[in-house]
Amino acid sequence: MCRRRAGAKKEPSAQRIQILPARPKQNLFIPANAWLLHISYQSKKTAGPYGKLYLVVDDRTQVDFEKGVQGYFLIAAASLLWGTMGILAKLSYSYGISPETLIALRLVISFFTLFPALAIFKRNLFQGSRRDVPYFLVFGVFAVALQRMSYFYAVDLATATIAAILFYTYPIFVTLLASFFLREKLRPRTGLAIILTFSGVTLVVKIYDPSALNTNLAGIIFGLLSSLFFVLYFMIAKNLRNRYPTWTLILYGDGIGALTLSPIVFLSVSTIVKFPVQLWLLVFTIAWIPSLLAYALYSYALKHVKASKGSILSVLEPLSAAVLSAVIIREGLQSLQVPGIALALIGVMLLLEQRLHRSSPINLNIQASFFTNSSKLGDASDARRRE
Repeated sequence: MCRRRAGAKKEPSAQRIQILPARPKQNLFIPANAWLLHISYQSKKTAGPYGKLYLVVDDRTQVDFEKGVQGYFLIAAASLLWGTMGILAKLSYSYGISPETLIALRLVISFFTLFPALAIFKRNLFQGSRRDVPYFLVFGVFAVALQRMSYFYAVDLATATIAAILFYTYPIFVTLLASFFLREKLRPRTGLAIILTFSGVTLVVKIYDPSALNTNLAGIIFGLLSSLFFVLYFMIAKNLRNRYPTWTLILYGDGIGALTLSPIVFLSVSTIVKFPVQLWLLVFTIAWIPSLLAYALYSYALKHVKASKGSILSVLEPLSAAVLSAVIIREGLQSLQVPGIALALIGVMLLLEQRLHRSSPINLNIQASFFTNSSKLGDASDARRRE
């Protein structure tokens, strides 16, 4: 065995010290890819190639501010497209189509549009596990078919604005269920958000006008049902999204939903074949624009923005529904409904913010990695850390 010669310099061994401080405050506009900093240091006392200070930034997780901003704009655009759903449905009803037939055709068209596209370009998205079949069945039948049908009935029996605002009360039910089943503590700010949302909703549905309330009562019930069904959508999608891409959920959700409502299509064939061209244009527009295109924009945006943060921007949907319904289909808003919309949206944003802080803690992705051997600089990628 060779012994080390007396007085010989000890070859430095590669050592690494990681420093991961917590981010003091969350920032809505910090994109999903945050800074990941590697500092490689070589001791100046060491001979040879040592004595250099390297500053290496991980390219894969480097902040791209422009893409982050682009992601938020895409989420806003998707929300605006979703807001047109009720207006397009109202325009379709003027041609005599029923809500159940409209949503059945919408699911059939979107499924048979998405299926061949994924079969050609993304066949791997068809993969699934048998243990998730019950989840997909409940997801397609209740969270997709019945939720969409409830929403379309709310639009038909009330107004597009009322349906959109009632649908966006789902964060209240998510919060209450989390408090009841998961024992999450209701904070004063959460209670204030719930009070603001309910106060706004009561003004939007015109609880102060008994005659208007009675007229819209069935639509209000369906609007709340759509919100409750969407809670189921939210819970199942959150569970499945850990294992499946968004497009897989949309494919199977719309496919199972279309299969669930297919008897409606078969029983209405004699009426469907007589639909005018204008109505078919509206049906295909609903299936392609506020459905598939909006989901495509939202799915692409999630590559640069966290879903929990992007959900706050999605409150633009009911706001755009209110504005577009007043402009396009002349659904007037009374003086008390306008502040009601504002109160409801403020409450929803506060609730979404509370969910963000509870479910998505963020750490500052800065790592200081010290190496005493320059040959280990290439191994800096080992210290990379995904958010």
